Amino acid sequence: MTRASSLLAAVSAVTLCLTGVASPAPVVPSSEPGAVDPYGWLEDVHSPRSLAWVADQNRTTAARLEADPRFETFRKAALAVLTRPDRIPAPVMLGGGVANFWQDKDHVKGLWRWTSAESFSTASPQWHTLIDLDALSKAQGRNLIFKGAHCLAPEDRFCLVHLSDGGGDAV
Repeated sequence: MTRASSLLAAVSAVTLCLTGVASPAPVVPSSEPGAVDPYGWLEDVHSPRSLAWVADQNRTTAARLEADPRFETFRKAALAVLTRPDRIPAPVMLGGGVANFWQDKDHVKGLWRWTSAESFSTASPQWHTLIDLDALSKAQGRNLIFKGAHCLAPEDRFCLVHLSDGGGDAV
């Protein structure tokens, strides 16, 4: 399945979940040898044609979702949960301590941060910033999105950090 057909399937699923109305079924390219993907041009994700198509799909989807009287209630509830300053960090054990990726109103792109296991078990952990994505994006003039990291065991002292410029698949 191409990125374009995956995107269409995801938009259809979200539309169905939030509105109870299915959007038209996505065109799935034929698996026949030599078949042409009618949405193959979307693979060039930064082309003006692709960006215009996505903007149009976003407008159509937003209009449909926002027309539902439940939309604003659901949006506010989801935003409140996702931005609570007292939400529990999703921990990952790293180098004898705990790391996590954290976003808030002051760090929209997010922080990759670390604290000791002892500090994490307290009510107010003392986090150390490993990467500030907002500052790094600004310094490099890029739209960097954190996509995770792989660290060299067992000490986890060296990590290959996965960053995407603009949020695409390439890291």
